[in-house]
Amino acid sequence: MTPKGQGARRPFARRPGLVAGCCRASTQRLARHLWPVQAAHADQLLMRALWRWSVPVARTCLVVPAVLAARYCVAETIPAAMSTLTGLELKYAPMAATAVPLAGALPSVSAASEPAPPFGEKGSWRWNLTEGFATDVADHQNRFGLLGGGLSYFMIDNLSLELEFNALYVHQEGPSAVGANFNLLARWHVVAKEQWSLYVEGGAGLLGTTERVPAATPDSAAGGRFSFTPQLGLGVSYQITLNTRVLVGARLHHISNARTRADNPPRNSLLLYAGLSLPF
Repeated sequence: MTPKGQGARRPFARRPGLVAGCCRASTQRLARHLWPVQAAHADQLLMRALWRWSVPVARTCLVVPAVLAARYCVAETIPAAMSTLTGLELKYAPMAATAVPLAGALPSVSAASEPAPPFGEKGSWRWNLTEGFATDVADHQNRFGLLGGGLSYFMIDNLSLELEFNALYVHQEGPSAVGANFNLLARWHVVAKEQWSLYVEGGAGLLGTTERVPAATPDSAAGGRFSFTPQLGLGVSYQITLNTRVLVGARLHHISNARTRADNPPRNSLLLYAGLSLPF
């Protein structure tokens, strides 16, 4: 009888284990009993067949039940957890909705729940954005444009105090100038309707420029870099949204140094402007 060689152990040489050793011992005993002469060959054939088919069967018997069990657990656990959370939400939602504030706690009021005061109401504030264009009534070559903003405060119903801050670009026959302007005006909405109004306005302001305004001409001397800006006008306001109004107006705009210099050449312009007015 041929002794057991390495060929008989080769199928299990890579993955030794208790199960493989038991199977090998039993097949060897069966081979010696049935085929004493060809025991080694029979052992090798049976081991190869057992190794070839045992691994797929073991995988099927172990992996498939594990996958099915995990799938069952997931399918049963997640809906149960979701139903539990939903039940808690439904259970405690009425309590949260009817919760009573603690004693001494002030009720919270949302800013969005407080409507803006009606336009023109006494004590209300509004802020404005304005742009305008003006041309000299004596010389159309002299023009200026402005862009600015300001605040409106209604001292009484339909009568407001206007604070304006504007940036100007002055185009003239001499060197052009850039300036900053502050105006204090009174605006009275003579005809005040729910959606529109007609107003008159008037006041004065201060203007500082990088060049003398107006510039010198053959007929007059130049003005100064610091001037006053009295003005008078009228306009209309129209409601375009619940709290927003459009302002369109025209003013007679005057620039002079109010005789703070020896020469006081005036510059009179027609100013057309448009703007937006919103609650503060």
